Amino acid sequence: MKHETWHGCYDSGWQGLITPDSFSHPAKAARGLVYRIVSEGLQRGWWLADGLTCILDPFGGIGTTGIACSAFGLPSLSVELEPRFVLLAQENFALHKNDWLAMGRPLPKIIQGDSRRLGEIVQEAGGSITSPPYEGSINAGDGEHTDKARRRKAERYQNGEFSTVRPDV
Repeated sequence: MKHETWHGCYDSGWQGLITPDSFSHPAKAARGLVYRIVSEGLQRGWWLADGLTCILDPFGGIGTTGIACSAFGLPSLSVELEPRFVLLAQENFALHKNDWLAMGRPLPKIIQGDSRRLGEIVQEAGGSITSPPYEGSINAGDGEHTDKARRRKAERYQNGEFSTVRPDV
């Protein structure tokens, strides 16, 4: 397996691209990171901007994944548990709707639901984007939460790094 480190994923923000109230969400996806994930998926052929591939974000929050997907011409569906965040995502999508329509881009969708029952909510998707900063931060491999694991993960993200392990290389 080849290890790859992405730099600069936290250099840009969402200012002007989401509503001011959206900044109240405690776990917004970093703009540079979500755009990088979508871009990498396209470059590697994990999904295609063919109108048939739909990217699924089971923790949709305020719709940042949907915004990134539409920017790249990918349809997306987000699922969010909290109705207030679903409304904020819809407001964020409305900010860009006219531009996306003018460019022939797909409009993102968000639905309110519990992702623990994702199979009941969503029938199919070509890919899924979740919140990478939380991967591994609660379960340190032994089934137990450890502050040490969380601190290691936080240090990586504070340094502007996001690591992936690629089994394909």
